[in-house]
Amino acid sequence: MFQLSVRCERQRYTQDILTLQPHVSTITAMKTVGVREIKNLLSAYLRMVEGGERVAVTHRGRVVAEIGPPTHATEEEAHAGLLRRARVGSVRLGAPNRPDHYPRPSRRLPSRIVQDLLDEVRGER
Repeated sequence: MFQLSVRCERQRYTQDILTLQPHVSTITAMKTVGVREIKNLLSAYLRMVEGGERVAVTHRGRVVAEIGPPTHATEEEAHAGLLRRARVGSVRLGAPNRPDHYPRPSRRLPSRIVQDLLDEVRGER
């Protein structure tokens, strides 16, 4: 297998963009973006990720995160992974929810009563 790496001085990130294997060639390029820019344009970058792209997030020129589409693990695989980690003690599974712990409110209070209660709690402002 041969790999071609390109270093872009402006973005200070090296990414393998060409991987050659016998009878298989793929070209992948990962966009890099600084923390400030992704914060300001998050919706645009999420649309890119939704389209299948991966984005490397940098902080002071160093890659600190990668954002990409979710993996396609099935629910059973995810549950099996959690059970494996619980057995070794790296996670603790919660107990199943019990409906009697979360009863539905019997009725709604009139808005005037709610407003009076809020005024009483908040006091004068």
